[in-house]
Amino acid sequence: MMAGAVATFAAAKPQRLRDAGWVWEGFTFDAGVTPTIFGVGQGAEFFGLKKVVWQFVPNNELALDHLKRMDEVVLHVLRYEYKYTRIVKPDGRKTDALYMDVVATAQAMIEETRNVVSLAAKHPNVTGGFFDDVLLSIRDGKLTPEQFHELHRTLTANRRLKLWTVVYTHELDAARWAPIKESVDVVNLWVWSAKDLVNLDRDLDRCRAIFGNKPVNLGCYLRDYPGHRGVPMDLLKFQWERVAKYLGEGSISGYSILGTTLIDEHIEQAQWVRDFIARH
Repeated sequence: MMAGAVATFAAAKPQRLRDAGWVWEGFTFDAGVTPTIFGVGQGAEFFGLKKVVWQFVPNNELALDHLKRMDEVVLHVLRYEYKYTRIVKPDGRKTDALYMDVVATAQAMIEETRNVVSLAAKHPNVTGGFFDDVLLSIRDGKLTPEQFHELHRTLTANRRLKLWTVVYTHELDAARWAPIKESVDVVNLWVWSAKDLVNLDRDLDRCRAIFGNKPVNLGCYLRDYPGHRGVPMDLLKFQWERVAKYLGEGSISGYSILGTTLIDEHIEQAQWVRDFIARH
């Protein structure tokens, strides 16, 4: 790890994993994944954590009332809508299916950010806004770098609020981040393909080279989405040993688990992670 990165967090590093962890809460539909029995906030309780990232479903008073027992909540700045669409089954029959649609326009993002600021004024445990897949939005022409900066200015008008931004290890290209990185307050770093977890040490150094001493929150999947399976246990254990090591060094500020909606489908992984957190 880079010496500067260690110095940044060493003084304030958490003593236990449970103090540094966040869980993605909120229900969504993933192909091949069974519905969850867990309700709002219950994933965090399962893992013994008190901080959550609220995703996939509306930001509103009802949700925050359910999350008031959490120490910290980060709300998404994207707008999610659920819609029905007509599909054709493999046997040729037509039926309606429910799917999640992201309203990925700059106007919708700014409006949702204003909603987050408004909710934060009434709920002191809201400490940030969360932007998923920002480089895809810019690549697809849905958001310009200046609009991203505007979103950041809107959010941080409340000085308590920080903008979390998803960064994938396969996106660690300095030129792509240069136009917007000054408005990234927290780097939420994810390894999309489980097979690439073995490169974590290298990728964290690459992340530091781009983002300097900005706080890095390391994303931890329960599911290997490209492989349509749970994260293989050997790779899961490798990542979590690294989480404990990085926190001990102060080279990351925390971690995030994705997430509540996947506990049922990947119970072996979820139980192992829960027990690892309790032991550390």
